[in-house]
Amino acid sequence: MRRTFALVVLAILLLAGCTNSDPVADPTTQPTATLAASSPATVSSADLGSSGPAVTTVESNVAPSAAAGTTSPPLAGCAADPHATITPGTLTIAAPNDAQGPWYTEAKPNGGTGFEAALGYQLAARLGFPASQVSWVSADRGELIRGSATGFDIAAAELVAPDVPGGVWDYSTGYFPAADALVVNDSALAAAAADPRQLAELRIGTVAESTAAAELTAFSAQANPQTFASSKELLAALAQKAIDVAAADLIDALESADTEVVGLLPAGQGQVPQLGLALPIGSPLTGCVSAVLDSLRIEGTLSALTATWIGPLPILGT
Repeated sequence: MRRTFALVVLAILLLAGCTNSDPVADPTTQPTATLAASSPATVSSADLGSSGPAVTTVESNVAPSAAAGTTSPPLAGCAADPHATITPGTLTIAAPNDAQGPWYTEAKPNGGTGFEAALGYQLAARLGFPASQVSWVSADRGELIRGSATGFDIAAAELVAPDVPGGVWDYSTGYFPAADALVVNDSALAAAAADPRQLAELRIGTVAESTAAAELTAFSAQANPQTFASSKELLAALAQKAIDVAAADLIDALESADTEVVGLLPAGQGQVPQLGLALPIGSPLTGCVSAVLDSLRIEGTLSALTATWIGPLPILGT
């Protein structure tokens, strides 16, 4: 009798439970976290204290142009660590205050146009930071060179990585050759400039006692260049058509208006210097930044960025 009564009670309880309006959780469904949309924090000069150099913050929550290219997933082992950056959860990249093409082709780098602007977004994505978590700041070039600039995680500012470790920054592996090149401002002269024998018949200029001068002699022994005191004077003479061809620093030449790169001068047995990304000394990001750049090089992304923003850079004589 007691057993029958217990069964009746149990049946009543089960029927009551079926009328409950609360949904029953499906044990096969994983819980979903909803993140509130927010703009990443930015660093201003006020955050650095009155004694620190000023930096100008550029809006970061603007989607980069499609010209920045399609980014790849984060590199294995280098997913974003929110505590590895100066602003947790945001990667802050510094561009120089005198930024210009082909490195940055807009007033604000967050559009992703220009070689280094596009590289910044490629790098961030591989470190696990989407475009919405990238903040750009403008830093004084002189302070970047001296190592006194602050307020960023990475600086992309055409800085030449030193041959040996040490100095004012940690440097990544290289991402662009800081080579010497032959340049013209009349494309009709490009073919002749690329031929060592025809080059000797043109009016050539170079900077006195520079690596470009030595490489020019090695490329064309018959060349008799006019020498200039600085790269600025050399490229001004080219622009004024006082010379036909300049054996010049590639980085300076690319930033000079109306120049066309004929090709890179062979560096001989020496290793071509490279532009590197600068990070504060001891940065936890340095190893992964270098690993990402190596990956982008192997995958062909660096070559694609060069083709898009700079153009072909053949090595002369090869």
